[in-house]
Amino acid sequence: DWSSDVCSSDLQIIGRTELIDRIAKYLYDDGKNVSLVGLPGSGKTSSACEALNRIAKRKDFNGRHTLLLKTSLGLYESFEEYWKGCVLELYDMASESGITHHILDRERDVFASASSLPYGEVKAHTETFLKCLKKLGVRTIIFVDEFDAAVKLFGGARHYYEFFREAGSGERFSIRFLITSRLQIKRIETNAYGNSTLWAIFDEIGVHEFSDAEMEDYYTLLEEYVVPLTVEARQRIYQTAGRFPALLSLIGDRIVDMREQGAVPDVEKVIEQERDGILRIFSRVFKCLCDDKSAALVIQAAVGPRYKITPAEIQTLSEYMGYIFHEAKGFWTIISPEFLNYLRCQRLNVPIWPQLSEAQAALVRLVREKLTEHFGVDRHNLDDVLITEKLIPATKIDQYISDREVYWNAQKTTQSGLAVNQSTVEPGLPCVRSYSLSRVMPVMAKRLA
Repeated sequence: DWSSDVCSSDLQIIGRTELIDRIAKYLYDDGKNVSLVGLPGSGKTSSACEALNRIAKRKDFNGRHTLLLKTSLGLYESFEEYWKGCVLELYDMASESGITHHILDRERDVFASASSLPYGEVKAHTETFLKCLKKLGVRTIIFVDEFDAAVKLFGGARHYYEFFREAGSGERFSIRFLITSRLQIKRIETNAYGNSTLWAIFDEIGVHEFSDAEMEDYYTLLEEYVVPLTVEARQRIYQTAGRFPALLSLIGDRIVDMREQGAVPDVEKVIEQERDGILRIFSRVFKCLCDDKSAALVIQAAVGPRYKITPAEIQTLSEYMGYIFHEAKGFWTIISPEFLNYLRCQRLNVPIWPQLSEAQAALVRLVREKLTEHFGVDRHNLDDVLITEKLIPATKIDQYISDREVYWNAQKTTQSGLAVNQSTVEPGLPCVRSYSLSRVMPVMAKRLA
């Protein structure tokens, strides 16, 4: 309910207890600004709403001293319209709590009577309104959902971001922000005008996949509706939904609905009935990855090959943005096994082949150096390994020996300084050029061991 000052409390939240407590503590007890970053459907908004609900339910909470306002930046057309809406909402909330002052009345009338105001006037009147609230002993917590919309609303205007920084960091106002976004604030600002200042006042929290304990809470709740929830059923849910809250919620809601209608839920049938919804979530997540230019990096980390990604980029994707998580040591995944298959089917315009060619060339050099190092420069030592280990099919041995003689004769000619017709001689060892490296490498590895 976007018109209410605090999020609806009807929604049942599974897990996220530690995250929600941390948000509430940072905002209310420590007076910090908080930024939640994660994929769409990861639970950022629901966790933020629950944190505000818990603040409102605290015994030491006093509505006369703290105003909680929920907003969505994506619902507005401009910076000026957004702050006009905030002032009018805060005025109504203050009035309902018995907080009145002639300055509040005056500034409210300015915004209510004007259809639009320029940036300078909006800034001045908003600052006056917020200063008055502070003098009256009122602090304000503003939840800004969908802060990614700032790229569209604010464009490259740095002063819009700086106003948020001034409002949330100085002693002039008593405001703290709770912001949710798919991108880090630093990346949003950098994309907008090439620099970043706002991010410095925020404690950034990546909203990740469900933990083992949260998954058990989810399965325990499902077992109230599906008896028994077999190992196969759990595996089927994980195959499709992984640990991703939006997908788990989609499946869980359908199971609850079927049970309440008197039907016996079957996990396989539920997943097939929700196939369209699952694909919509997949599409939405993939669009998010493409929009923030992370798709190529995520595919490298989770699907491979990792042709151009650094450890720092992997850390950003996992720890700060919550996009990928460990499946096993050295392996990363995103969303679920089915989503990985979905990613494999997507076309990306990325320059992969130059990097793969460089990797192949490096591997060829490594094989050549190591084979020479361990088997000597005598070609017959190498021939013995290739033939006895059956790396060369019996039907191709004669052809190999013929190619080998041509190659080594050419090598001798080159070493003696005579010209060689390169069109008739392929560079590199014949075994590397003519036979699969996947056949050479296992034997090489065994010999090295």
